[in-house]
Amino acid sequence: MKKVTLSIATLILAASASVYAVTQQTTESANHNRLMSILNDNGFSHVTEIEWESRDRIGVEGFIGDGWFVEQRFNSNNEIERDEREKLVISPWGMEASQVQQAIDRGVAEGMVRFDELEVNSRGQIELDGYNANGREIELKFMLSDLQ
Repeated sequence: MKKVTLSIATLILAASASVYAVTQQTTESANHNRLMSILNDNGFSHVTEIEWESRDRIGVEGFIGDGWFVEQRFNSNNEIERDEREKLVISPWGMEASQVQQAIDRGVAEGMVRFDELEVNSRGQIELDGYNANGREIELKFMLSDLQ
């Protein structure tokens, strides 16, 4: 009887872990769709940093039209909570929205189910930080030129 009980408990634990992983992936997929809407709706041409500050807040830094560099934080309704702007006389640099999506897809392919930060520097080096379904931290580094 102990052997059967142990097997059932193991099965329940494994099923719970699978449900948790699927729930995390579904939640993150919705967050990625939300992020892409934020980038498009707010006119970001190039993104230098994205920070998933909590389940309902996302911070984005990057360039919008006419040379403005902005740091914005969005709430769960995609409304701007913080908006800092600086007019720069340099060409915009960073990731375009399609490259942000490719970087996120790369993270998902490596097992990320929760994202913390995506950052690119002026040399095109990208760092993506997040966690897998078991809560283990994953850090990916690659070049902007690796994305199409």
